Amino acid sequence: MVEEFSRDTLATVARRFYLEDVSKVELAAEYGMSRFKIARILQIARESGVVTIEIHNRDDQRRSLGERLATHLGLDEVLVVPNGDSDDADRQRIAFESARYLSRITRPNDTIGVSWGRTVYALTEYLQDLPPCTVVQLTGTVGNDVSQSPMVVLHRIAARHPLSTIGIFAPLFTTTPIAAQVLRSEKSIADALATYDRLTTAVLAIGSWNPPITQIKPLLDPEELVALDAEHAVAEVVASFLDADGRIIDLPFNQRRIAIEVEQLRSTPRVIAAAGSVAKVPAIHAVASSGILTMLVTDEAAARELLLLPKITAHTRPANNSPLEHSA
Repeated sequence: MVEEFSRDTLATVARRFYLEDVSKVELAAEYGMSRFKIARILQIARESGVVTIEIHNRDDQRRSLGERLATHLGLDEVLVVPNGDSDDADRQRIAFESARYLSRITRPNDTIGVSWGRTVYALTEYLQDLPPCTVVQLTGTVGNDVSQSPMVVLHRIAARHPLSTIGIFAPLFTTTPIAAQVLRSEKSIADALATYDRLTTAVLAIGSWNPPITQIKPLLDPEELVALDAEHAVAEVVASFLDADGRIIDLPFNQRRIAIEVEQLRSTPRVIAAAGSVAKVPAIHAVASSGILTMLVTDEAAARELLLLPKITAHTRPANNSPLEHSA
């Protein structure tokens, strides 16, 4: 077919049509041909490879990036959002996509555990049409600042949706291990903690220990901070600390902690992390390595940096505990 017209003719006509926006009627008049012959030239130019057409769609690129990252991290799914012009803009976009995903997968009578943090707090603004279900607080409260309390997250969700909530009226860290033991035995708190074994979904924020991007640091003593550095802590999730390989750092202050355990998260069918920023990339990688997560919502810059870290080929999430099947 190429023999009908020279490659120069194919290229010249194609350039005029595709790059200079000259119509087929105008080209026909210019070259003394019928517009049907011009159409034939353009067809041959495409079929012969003189013209190739590429569609650059950023949504498709991010979707492909998410698929590659899910394979790289050993997760079921990764959603990648575009970066905005500030950290807060990125946080809002991650929160929005996390909320959309949670709204889509939640079914009546599910039990959803939520942690706390700025992204999880923002997520509550975007949740839509949750069915009747139960939402559970995954940690005790943090300090005396109500705005930073996991209870606020529960309240914001309950105010917008027909569901029940289960809170933990206890601090995240008590002053002594004995105090934590006593509080865990209180019926209301014990009942709340018992729901962790029945979770269908958990929504987590991820904190970075190094570099320090976490709200846990003020709750620990100087000696405990030194101990975490000595153990090469990288990430914090629901007040559990992990090293770069995703191993739990077991220190005495864990006995003062009132929150879900990492092993319970590993047994939860769906665990969603809403976390981004390049600075948090080592922490996100560490948490993925731990086997806690099934799904991640992150930003494009963080996603590309995560692909530069080692591929996660094995983790300790139970093989028989794949996410529940739900139709979209």
